[in-house]
Amino acid sequence: MDGLKKAGWYLYKLYVGIGMLAIGIITVCVISSVIMRYFFNVSFIFLEEFVTAVFTFSTFWGIGIAVLENEHIVIDVVFQTFPKKVRHALTIINHFLMLAVNLLMVYLSIEWISKAGKTMSNGLRIQLKYLYVILPIGFAVASVCVVVKLILLITGQDEKVRFKPEPDLDDLIEQMEAELSSSSD
Repeated sequence: MDGLKKAGWYLYKLYVGIGMLAIGIITVCVISSVIMRYFFNVSFIFLEEFVTAVFTFSTFWGIGIAVLENEHIVIDVVFQTFPKKVRHALTIINHFLMLAVNLLMVYLSIEWISKAGKTMSNGLRIQLKYLYVILPIGFAVASVCVVVKLILLITGQDEKVRFKPEPDLDDLIEQMEAELSSSSD
């Protein structure tokens, strides 16, 4: 089981790394575009369209990350008033609903791409189906992430498994003590 956890951790890091790479590409492209536009009076349509495509990619790619890290939007004022067992059952039902919606979106986005994907993009000059493919991919990956969360919820391991790396408290204390001692010298 330790090997499975290790493989899952590496997959998670790869998944988040791809999302971070997309955000880095957006940042570099936007900064370059702004510099070229305002200092050299040059603008590239393909670059603007590429930034939009990568931004869309990062949005749909990040759906699963939000599920794994419990970072999705939740308004739980009433939810928190329920007993713990009721909250747990409702959370499982909620995740089944999320899975159903994600799978429906995979199906509908594939159908939509088959109809709307033949059009050429203005800037990149490629068929839009190559840009739209992130929709079913993003929702499919999110579905896998929801299944992982469901397994953890049903087996009672959801509280034990953390996807975001949490800082080690002992390391933080040592670091703070080292900073305090160096500042007092």
